[in-house]
Amino acid sequence: MLQNYPVNIIPDENSTVIACFPDVPEAMTVGTDEANALEWAQDALVVALSSYMDDRRDIPEPSFPEPGQKTVPLPSSFAVKLKIYQTKHHQIIKEAA
Repeated sequence: MLQNYPVNIIPDENSTVIACFPDVPEAMTVGTDEANALEWAQDALVVALSSYMDDRRDIPEPSFPEPGQKTVPLPSSFAVKLKIYQTKHHQIIKEAA
């Protein structure tokens, strides 16, 4: 059930590094270096996906990473919560159709 989302690591002009997710554009963070940006990236991803659930939006599936592209895993407890949400969300959509 572990889901890993590909993350883009982009150095910026301020000697910091941006981490952003192509599958979840709302998830973005900045770090002092790549390791620091990746530490914050998981939090940014969880917050963005939580807002998807709050807004009753579909959750994007993680795409396959490009060769050499880093990925960020969802915390296992959050992945379970996300799976429950997706199951209920799709059931509601089917019932409404």
